[in-house]
Amino acid sequence: MTKGTPSFGRHSGKKTHIPCRRCGYRSYHVRKKRCAQCGYPDARMRKYRWTNKLPLHKARKPQRSPGMRRKALIKNQ
Repeated sequence: MTKGTPSFGRHSGKKTHIPCRRCGYRSYHVRKKRCAQCGYPDARMRKYRWTNKLPLHKARKPQRSPGMRRKALIKNQ
C-alpha cells in the first residue's frame, strides 16, 4: 500500500462535520452526533474558562443568526 498523495484520494466525498443547527459552525460530527463548538444536543452551550485566554483576534463569537450561505444550505437540505 502506498502512502502519501495517492492515498488522499480515498478521503474525497466524505463529510465528517456538517453545519450545526444551533451555532452555525461546521462542527457537528455526523457519526458522533455532537457539535464540537457548542456541544449540541446538550441543553447548555459548551464553554470553558480557558477559552477566555485566547488572543482577541483568534477568539470568535458564535454566529447566532443565519447568514446568507447558511440560508442557502438550509434551503437545499
